[in-house]
Order: sequence, then structure tokens, then C-alpha cells
Amino acid sequence: MFDAWGENIGWIKLGDADHLLTVGPCGFGDYDCNGDDDLEDYANFPTFLGGPTVTVECSAFDDDSDTDVDLRDFARLQIDLSSP
Repeated sequence: MFDAWGENIGWIKLGDADHLLTVGPCGFGDYDCNGDDDLEDYANFPTFLGGPTVTVECSAFDDDSDTDVDLRDFARLQIDLSSP
């Protein structure tokens, strides 16, 4: 049984256990893949913030897909968090 919700996330039942299944990135800013950008996601941003010369593989916070998480990505995150 597979119950999908959202574009890149869903639940799959294997035996008696439910497992979260993600396929690809969940969308910019949605670090925990729960369908929204919120303070829980924002709290994880500093872990990946390295600047334009540090390569980081975190598609949740790399808005411009330049393989780093820098202030440009942070600016987009601020806009997303301030939007309803």
C-alpha cells in the first residue's frame, strides 16, 4: 500500500510499519519535507550555511542550485518565511 501526498513525499506501509518516503527534494526551504516552510526548517539552515566557496549538498536550502548555501539562499528563505 502506498499513500502519496505532496509532490515528492509520501508514506509507504511495509509490514506493520509506516515509512516516510521522499523522492528528490521536497522543495526549497522545506527541510523536514512536511509540505511547508516554517521555523522548524529555518532552525536547520545554519547547519548548511557555508558561503559561496563551500560546497554543500542540501537542495532544501540551495535555492539557486549553485551547490552552496549562502546569503542569496538565506534571502529567499526569509521571503518564504514571511509569506503567508
